[in-house]
Amino acid sequence: MICDRAEYAIFLPKDWNVYADNEEDWWPMRMLKSAARLTVDTDDYLFITHSVLVEEDGSPVAENTGFNSFVLMPSIGKEGQVVEPLKLSLSGKKVAFYQLFPLYPEELEFKLEHRYDNLVELFKEEPMVVNIHRKNYCKE
Repeated sequence: MICDRAEYAIFLPKDWNVYADNEEDWWPMRMLKSAARLTVDTDDYLFITHSVLVEEDGSPVAENTGFNSFVLMPSIGKEGQVVEPLKLSLSGKKVAFYQLFPLYPEELEFKLEHRYDNLVELFKEEPMVVNIHRKNYCKE
């Protein structure tokens, strides 16, 4: 479905320090800002299945995790259902909601080689809340 606007989300644990000024806590917010800026800087769009390498050199987003990229997925609500686009009452414009899900380098490579659907299948039992210690589903 084509929408006029997009909102990006990243689901963090309740105890995540979103006010910290250290990179170990700040990287999810930087990831959200990067996603938003990318669409403006490139005059393009991000959509479900798109993946983005956060740092050009492929380095991890912070010292406390091996994540170096993210993939856009449909945003999931509290009831486990996909959040449907919202039609704004005044303008009539539609807003889509997408979730950034952090990836390890091997998971990004798997996605690029084997497609988004195959990657998502690996995560089907994984909670969509960021866990810096979660299993790397593509590491040998």
